[in-house]
Amino acid sequence: MVCRPFGRWLRMGSPAASPFYVRLSGFFICRTSSHQTPVEQAGNKGEKGAKAHSGKSQRHPYESRLIGDLQGDVESAECEEEDKNHRKRADGADDIRIIPRHDDFSKNRILIMLHEKILSPFNNKIKSLFVLICLLPGLSGCATSPPVLTLVQNDISLFFEADVIVDAEQKKPLAFGDLLDQLASVDIVYVGERHTSSAHHAVQMRILEGLHQIRPDMVVGMEMFDRTYQPILDQWSVGSLDPQDFIEKVHWYANWKFDFALYHDLLDYIQRHKIQLFALNIPPHIPPRIAVGGIDNLLPADSRLLPDNINTSDVRHRAYVEKIHAMHHSLPGRGHFEYFYAAQCVWEDAMAQAVAENFSGRLMVVFIGTGHILHKFGVPDRAYARTNVLFKTVVPADTGTRLDLDVGDFIWVTAP
Repeated sequence: MVCRPFGRWLRMGSPAASPFYVRLSGFFICRTSSHQTPVEQAGNKGEKGAKAHSGKSQRHPYESRLIGDLQGDVESAECEEEDKNHRKRADGADDIRIIPRHDDFSKNRILIMLHEKILSPFNNKIKSLFVLICLLPGLSGCATSPPVLTLVQNDISLFFEADVIVDAEQKKPLAFGDLLDQLASVDIVYVGERHTSSAHHAVQMRILEGLHQIRPDMVVGMEMFDRTYQPILDQWSVGSLDPQDFIEKVHWYANWKFDFALYHDLLDYIQRHKIQLFALNIPPHIPPRIAVGGIDNLLPADSRLLPDNINTSDVRHRAYVEKIHAMHHSLPGRGHFEYFYAAQCVWEDAMAQAVAENFSGRLMVVFIGTGHILHKFGVPDRAYARTNVLFKTVVPADTGTRLDLDVGDFIWVTAP
């Protein structure tokens, strides 16, 4: 079990459970138990009519609703302080107590209780807390903690190291096998990426291999190809092309442009296992033309490639794109937000329509830029409106960044 100082954060975890961090922010970090602690037993001595310990749960006066234990279980409920009259305070200064549970200590669990006064960065009791934790039997020494991903929901912040998979609904780590079980139970799985991140592509590779073992009849859709290249993808899936022929025929470096080596393992696995591969994108010249001239000024040949329905009414999506536009509006021709937003919606709806048209009941795994699946209002929700089938999203996210907890169904923490 590991418990280390992390500035004003406390790192918790064990070799058998993924680490997480809890902020020292005025609430108690508590764990309930079915047995009394030595402190509880001592507190009961001398009480007239005190009952002998019967194995029933008896809470220490400092305990409040469960926030988390050293196995990594975190509840989102707020922790309310107990009545101060019920706190044992020998000298008025026992703001911090660390109470080993005699029933759990053999499992390297401890109970940590924090009074709100330790918030002050100048309070030496924080240092005392860390010293006591590091000296407890069975615990490792103090060390500098690694970078973490910050996931935020309202006023709750959770912190996770690289290689941890987070279940956003449960607000806690999830084993890889459990992730695969959940993904295999739906119809469409979206796995995001930062296009230049080898770590994100490694996540995609693990999910592809894992799901293929469970659902061998699965298919794959990729943002990296526009739909006019579908005949070339068909040739690739059946093994008719070698990598260099494929790169040339799909005009990889004219269209997608990112290093092919980043996608080699995914495409190689697809070809070796003859997995059907679908192109999802619209030809790459169309969204930029809309962004500078609007939909009405497209050439007829381009207009014929537009999706049947273009949804520009999603308020959350519009707000998200407005933030992106603020970073690009100074570019020549990009000052018209409605054009810019229409281009983004065409992009999203074109890929959503491709997902819907290629979905045939077999599990579809979609590899796509993370920006198209954040909060689901890009491609996932638009494809759902066309298919009405179950889907899940997996968002790879780097340590050192901060995201809303609800960016996806699952967040896979990666090293940048």
